[in-house]
Amino acid sequence: MNDHYRIVLGLQDERLNAITKTALEEDLVGQVVGIALTRKNIVPRVMEHGANMIIVADELIGDTETDDEWLDLIEELRRYDFHIRIVFLCTRSVDDLFLSKLVLSNVTDIFHEGKLPKGWTTQLRQAPKYENTELFRNKSDAIADDLRKRKAKQKGTPEEILQQPLIPQAAKQAPPGAESTPAAEPQVITEVRTEVRTEVRIKKETEYIYEQIKISPKSVAVVSLFEGAGSSTLTRLLAEEAAALDVEVGVMEAASPPAAWMQIMNAYDLVEQIRNQSKGKRWQSWHSALLDMDAVPAWEDALRIQGVRYILRDPDVELHNWTETETAELLTYSKNVSLLFSDISTAYHDPREQIILKSADIILAVGNYDAMRLARGRQKYESFLSKYGEKTLLVMNKSTPRLERAHSPVIRNKYAHRKLFHIPVMNVFLETYMDGESFWTSGYVRDETRQEMRERAHEMLRAILGDEVLKKLKARRRGGLIDRIMRYFKDSDSDIEADEGTA
Repeated sequence: MNDHYRIVLGLQDERLNAITKTALEEDLVGQVVGIALTRKNIVPRVMEHGANMIIVADELIGDTETDDEWLDLIEELRRYDFHIRIVFLCTRSVDDLFLSKLVLSNVTDIFHEGKLPKGWTTQLRQAPKYENTELFRNKSDAIADDLRKRKAKQKGTPEEILQQPLIPQAAKQAPPGAESTPAAEPQVITEVRTEVRTEVRIKKETEYIYEQIKISPKSVAVVSLFEGAGSSTLTRLLAEEAAALDVEVGVMEAASPPAAWMQIMNAYDLVEQIRNQSKGKRWQSWHSALLDMDAVPAWEDALRIQGVRYILRDPDVELHNWTETETAELLTYSKNVSLLFSDISTAYHDPREQIILKSADIILAVGNYDAMRLARGRQKYESFLSKYGEKTLLVMNKSTPRLERAHSPVIRNKYAHRKLFHIPVMNVFLETYMDGESFWTSGYVRDETRQEMRERAHEMLRAILGDEVLKKLKARRRGGLIDRIMRYFKDSDSDIEADEGTA
């Protein structure tokens, strides 16, 4: 039997449930693990048995027996398991607008003629296909707008959404035959503790003293003061270095600017690998998932590169209907890491991205010493960014010592910043990222060049995480190397030695 699907049936008629169960198991679609006798029982049955497919009939008894009750039920199923396959059996015309709403809610299989058609088990054995629901995509724009208004009323204002503990979907699909266990309550990360070990050895006797580092979650918005200033490359540089220090890091691409991060990360091969591993399932960005299904996938479905979790846009999907509500939701979902960078690029004037700026702990405003381009963007800065001056750090990219000496006093004065952070101009820095490589691991970067950049990156991370936290994180990383060296020489140790580091 094909164990890919664990199925719950809710077809109202007991005899139809039995016939359908036999067909599904004989045709190797999957195993029927539960029966739901009412709409209210569907979600408990799915959770109880770890089901990943639900087949329901429109006539199934409900509390209100309305179309809205079905839509609410589907949203609840998606919150439990983002990828659950929903099959809907009904007697409705092709033009029924409710069927179009089901399609926009990602119901992938609709049998609308009041019966299971010829070849239905073959369809369910295969991965969902666009053409299976193409008939029902009438007036999709109007229906999508109606669904968004309906959801917006339920969600509240963007400010209220930001206070909600929205958690990415957990992996809830139990393997066939496994005992079901109650789902754990989701937990929002409020702090991350990293252990730093101090090793003290006295005459070959080792004692370990552990100290905990408390890292409060930080949200960092990164903006470009003008096109090409470099907010995206700076975001990647800092995120990868923070991840190397064992901080849990995420990068979120804003919805308003043109999609760029898939190209920046050269992530197309990784997306294809995910698709192949999931037997043809199409990778979907969190952005489009929020618009389509009002939920986001599990963290394991996010792209992870160099230890950083990336919440990237799909460049092939236009986000025409994106609102401040979706921005607030995406931000709240993405904040379930210790350090979140949100790349807004030049779209910081957009009301939808102002949500990110308002809630950010730190704003990195990236420019350089191109006087003409800075002057052109000055009015925009004054109108939309200067009000966040107290939490804004000004970063001058592609800098040189001569430019710093000649122009930094003027820039500090104009932008009312006492301190400027500088990223030195390095051709190899741009080349490695244009090739999709990491600056920190590329074999083309000289060690002294990498060290110079690391010192500049740590200067900014110190402003974000705090001086004490960064010192301990750096000691932890140094400790790994020192531990290995000391273990190599430990047989010849006879004196008292002390070494700070980590296990």
